Amino acid sequence: MNTDAIFDIDKIFDDDDLTHIYVIPLFMKPGKQHYVVSYPRKEQFLPTYYTHQLIIKRRDEDPPAQAKQMKTSLVQRSFSKQNSVFNNWKEDTDEIVQNAMIHDTKLWSLNRFVKDEEEREKVVDVVKLNAAVLKNAHIQASSRGDFPYVQWGDFRAFCERAGVIDKKNCPGSAVDRVFITVEKVDPELMGAK
Repeated sequence: MNTDAIFDIDKIFDDDDLTHIYVIPLFMKPGKQHYVVSYPRKEQFLPTYYTHQLIIKRRDEDPPAQAKQMKTSLVQRSFSKQNSVFNNWKEDTDEIVQNAMIHDTKLWSLNRFVKDEEEREKVVDVVKLNAAVLKNAHIQASSRGDFPYVQWGDFRAFCERAGVIDKKNCPGSAVDRVFITVEKVDPELMGAK
């Protein structure tokens, strides 16, 4: 007799009956358990029922680790500009940025703010040096409203986020005046005499 078995199969069933034994694996909670096994008999119309009771011991060892094999593999995605909708997009080069700066400086109203020619050249040099950063700042500020134009509220909000506005050195009214002055069209730039 197997000591791990719940009951002795040889005592209950004939040799012919052993061909019809079915085993069902299942999990049972630790503690006292009751279950019923029905067995059909040839000489009886109704099956015979056997009630059983057993005590399931608590498992002391950890269950064996099992890792479920995934049927699908994860695709590691990476961005490729050549295979995207941005394929025809031209990235900024130093030459493109400098040509844009030359074009933009022709349309500036910088002489309204900076009267000294030497100071104006310094301002232009600083702007040219930081042209790529200023372009990204312009895109960020103009994307809040009427792209590609920067509106008054967008400019002021950008200055507040950048920390330009403070009560002591640069109040909000000074930023507003700068925006209004820049927005005025210079008749000389429009070709009027």
